[in-house]
Amino acid sequence: MDAVIFDVDGTLWDSTDEVAVSWNEVLREETDLERRVTSEELKKEFGKPLEEIMEDLFPELTKKDQLELSKALFLRQNKWMETAPCKVYEGVPEVIRQLAQEHMTMIIVTHEMQFARELSDRIIFMEQGVICQEGTPEELFSSPNARVREFIGRVMNV
Repeated sequence: MDAVIFDVDGTLWDSTDEVAVSWNEVLREETDLERRVTSEELKKEFGKPLEEIMEDLFPELTKKDQLELSKALFLRQNKWMETAPCKVYEGVPEVIRQLAQEHMTMIIVTHEMQFARELSDRIIFMEQGVICQEGTPEELFSSPNARVREFIGRVMNV
């Protein structure tokens, strides 16, 4: 094998706690439901089709209401995950460092900028499928590009 692609967000990171936070915000702010979800409940649901998740967690709602709620949940979740501090699974950084030492070509998709900064020799910043900037971690983190600076500041709380 000459190369590997990691889609890190949600695959090598445990995002369950952050998903629960974002879903509970929607339930509290945008519905009349008293229901709240826990990370433990979500872990049992992840990997199932969306319709099944909604039926399992919100059986009291009609299919139409489940669909509308799912849209709100996932819109908030996607926005939330842009800056959420997700926990990397144990051993992942070590494996990636080992692969790098073996000169394995890796493409890692992530919004975890500190992770990218520490493990990358090149970073490509993309937005809506368009490359905004690419370069070394030093070049990217000192970028004059306002959008790149805004994103890095938001996700790293600087």
